[in-house]
Amino acid sequence: NDRYTLSIANKIYVQKDFTIKRDFARAATEVFDADVENIDFIQKRRAAGRMNAWVENQTNNKIKNLISPDILDEYTKTILINAIYFQGNWSNKFLNRLTEKKNFYKTNQDVVQVDTMHQYRQWFNYYQSPHLNAKFLEMPFVGRDVSMVFVLPNERGGLATLENQIENVFAPQPLRRSFLNIQLPKFKIETTLSLVNVLKNLGINKAFDEYEADLSGIAGRKGDLHISDVLQKTYVDIEEGGVEAAGATYVRVSPLLSLDFDPEESEPEEFVADHPFLFYIKAKTFIIFAGKNFLTSPYSVETVLALLHSGCKGETAQEIRSSLHLPDDKSKMESGIKESLSVLKGNDEYKFHTANKIYIKDGVGIKEEFKKAATQIYKADVENVNFAESSKAAKTMNDWVEKQTNNKIKDLISSKALNEDTRAILINAIYFKGQWTEEFDKGSTKKNDFYKTKNDVIKVDTMHQYKTRFGYYENSELKAKFLEMPFEGGDISMVIVLPDEREGLASLEKQTEKVFAPQNLSRELVDVALPKFRVESTLELTRILKDLGVKKAFEAERADLSGIAGEKGDLIISEAVQKTYIDVAERGVEAAAATYINMIAGASPVFRKEPEPKKFIADHPFIFYVKVRSFIVFAGRVSSPH
Repeated sequence: NDRYTLSIANKIYVQKDFTIKRDFARAATEVFDADVENIDFIQKRRAAGRMNAWVENQTNNKIKNLISPDILDEYTKTILINAIYFQGNWSNKFLNRLTEKKNFYKTNQDVVQVDTMHQYRQWFNYYQSPHLNAKFLEMPFVGRDVSMVFVLPNERGGLATLENQIENVFAPQPLRRSFLNIQLPKFKIETTLSLVNVLKNLGINKAFDEYEADLSGIAGRKGDLHISDVLQKTYVDIEEGGVEAAGATYVRVSPLLSLDFDPEESEPEEFVADHPFLFYIKAKTFIIFAGKNFLTSPYSVETVLALLHSGCKGETAQEIRSSLHLPDDKSKMESGIKESLSVLKGNDEYKFHTANKIYIKDGVGIKEEFKKAATQIYKADVENVNFAESSKAAKTMNDWVEKQTNNKIKDLISSKALNEDTRAILINAIYFKGQWTEEFDKGSTKKNDFYKTKNDVIKVDTMHQYKTRFGYYENSELKAKFLEMPFEGGDISMVIVLPDEREGLASLEKQTEKVFAPQNLSRELVDVALPKFRVESTLELTRILKDLGVKKAFEAERADLSGIAGEKGDLIISEAVQKTYIDVAERGVEAAAATYINMIAGASPVFRKEPEPKKFIADHPFIFYVKVRSFIVFAGRVSSPH
């Protein structure tokens, strides 16, 4: 309007000898207000110049060179572009004369001087979030229906924590008018982002698949076209008078190539895991294991929590639903659980086993509906036990866990965690053993340097494979290499995520959602050097669950587990613990996890000191995960192999 500028424009460029369908052209022009223009993509520099000039014009010359000539060729049939531009003035402008150089703490130790704007004694919408440990400030632009929100962590190193809760950060906050002094740095950001993996992570997969894409509403028939690239460039400039921002996104549509060929064998990529790295194991879409200097099984935690949810009522149930992103519709939730449990099974080429068990105190009657859900949906056995005989009860439960995990998880439950107030123990156990499709030759294993840090170097047993084809991708945004190594059976694989820099693991761990997102892997010849490692971890889950929003189930006055037994307030969770194990060697991988939730009588809550997670020791620290089809079943981080 006349107080601020906000413009959005769409354009479709079509190869000059290529015909798009009338319905698509009509929708593009009438619904999306998009111009359609013919162009010769074969003359790629001229074509890129023409498209980039249009983008520059739409974004007030802020987005330049969106489209590289190198991405255009004779196979390019259509480019769809959206451009957006905003310019607005602050309702309360910052005074230029108050801007001064001030310290900005990139970390507690890394301090730089930056131009910093000030406002004193002004009214703005403001909120301090104790849950997120951050301040929210909303600053309006002239025109009032556009504003900018700043989210400032209370601690200088607190940004990573906020980024791990991004949905909560973007959720509406209870802002209220407050009297403030503001100190805000001037800044300018220009970013280029490939959206292919982001879109795939959101579930848009078939449009990128040469064989499954159906873009026949644009032109041709199913399989003739697929999306080959999606890219966005953005710009923002924050200063005393206001803000200028722009963005442009393009989608490149290409035909399916009629020839499928292997390129000539080239020099293999190097993948040398000689410093900290990340890993995870996934089964279909479930992350079964993940971690930070420990190993964990998200899938095991989610299963036992979902089982607990079946016996929760009211706000207690709602908190668990929200933390697990479960649907409100009970039948949908239960069918989803049953589907995942039926999918995650081994075959004659690998072992994959998951089991659930409920131990109930002698004399405590569990409700029929909960028992029915436990046995029919979660396939959980129910057994009575005398928790007052704590050593005997602990042995009974630990023997069951050992059997389910092939003797890999021992002493999950301490007899000290049990007493006459213990009413029920819910346990999930998971076990996996698989052989690499391409086994490492034991004769090639040798002692190699592993860089725990730049200056801390140790010798570890390191396995080697040379000139072998694996799924491989170099992610420039994350500054890391991804290597996918399959197990026999085809459904399960392990992904190793190796930061480019020896001390780059901390940066990866702040972006775990991007790390665990689908990557643009392609079959490449790779030389692999990977340390053997074994990890055993114990993780106290109480604080993690509370951070995820599961709080009422731990509080005597508010817990409602009456769907299991008794009335509201009769039962609470006193403890949630997981033990995990993984062994990575030349022939393959063996991994196990067990998670339990301890419920006690509501009148006598138990407090226990959280145990320290065990350390586990690749060539520099790394992340790993194991997946079954698209479920991540195990994930973790190795900083120092042993």
